[in-house]
Amino acid sequence: MLHKKQLFNLVEDICKLNDTSWNNPKGSYDASKAAALVIEEALEKLPLADKLAKQLGCDNNPKSLARCIVGLTTGDNIDGTMNESVPPVGAFDSSLDAIFIEVGNMHMQGLTPSQIVDGLQVVYTANSMKGSAKDSNGKITKPDQWEQLYAPEPKLQVIMDGK
Repeated sequence: MLHKKQLFNLVEDICKLNDTSWNNPKGSYDASKAAALVIEEALEKLPLADKLAKQLGCDNNPKSLARCIVGLTTGDNIDGTMNESVPPVGAFDSSLDAIFIEVGNMHMQGLTPSQIVDGLQVVYTANSMKGSAKDSNGKITKPDQWEQLYAPEPKLQVIMDGK
């Protein structure tokens, strides 16, 4: 059984990776960029995202579609007023709710808490090998050969298979 301290250490490592390698220090939160990254990850789960892209007039890939959705939901309202910003406590609550939902989703997939934490460690290790280059939306890009050398899916499959 994993302990709270082990999970804390992993979360601490993720925070350090954001600070040191990815130049995402405390206080640099941007709600629009954060939402675009979450939307992009969610779109990767949808088999019919191409229909949504076509309806919105966006390119048919998760990154472009996410930018398009965020662009439609931020900035000026139709009446010329600005959208209100999300207060920090609202952003924190939303982020924690997303973790809660995703842990529930993994549970519904039949994964155990140990498998979930082991998977998180695998993804942390893979992400730590990406380097520090970012695209225009602030997302860390994968260097050449990353897919062949560090892609987490094979290791995640082993975890899912219970081996």
